[in-house]
Amino acid sequence: VGTGAWSQISGPNSANFVNIAYPATVVDNLITGTYVFEWTTTEGFCTSTDQITLQNDALPTAANAGIDQDICLFSPLTLSANTPLTGTGLWTQTAGPISVNILNPTSPTTSVIGALSGTYTFEWTISNGSCPPSIDAVDVIINDIPDQALAGPDQSLCNTDNTFLNGNNPTVGTGTWSQISGPNSATIVDPLDRQTQVT
Repeated sequence: VGTGAWSQISGPNSANFVNIAYPATVVDNLITGTYVFEWTTTEGFCTSTDQITLQNDALPTAANAGIDQDICLFSPLTLSANTPLTGTGLWTQTAGPISVNILNPTSPTTSVIGALSGTYTFEWTISNGSCPPSIDAVDVIINDIPDQALAGPDQSLCNTDNTFLNGNNPTVGTGTWSQISGPNSATIVDPLDRQTQVT
């Protein structure tokens, strides 16, 4: 009974009704912000009104969780993402051998404690209202501390141009020989062999 008409009560700009008298009209020319629209029905001198609030959210800033990290066990672990211009960010752990403690999950830059060796994945999610969130992930590889290097006993040689080195065999990590000093450049036959020949 009666006729209806849409009107705009408030909003960040003037919206456009495609058909002001149609109950299910399309509204365009919207920008981000909060609008209040009113539907009024009239029959003679009688009227009835009802309002609807429309929140038009902006897309969140694109998330950037930073570069992947490769660090040593017990080294400081800091996550560094971008600061959102639109929306709010949140760090979450999505993979790893154990659950760790993200000290300040809503800060783009935060410390992480309690990690053991292994590969971890963290996601930085920027959300804003009803818009789809923007998500980016960063991988962190935490390596075990290598075995202490033992190069073997010092050697005293007599008028020779070669010898064999005798380093320890690491159970964690890999070993590599290098020359630190000497009267000439020696040739390390196999730098990865703990008992390599040097000529």
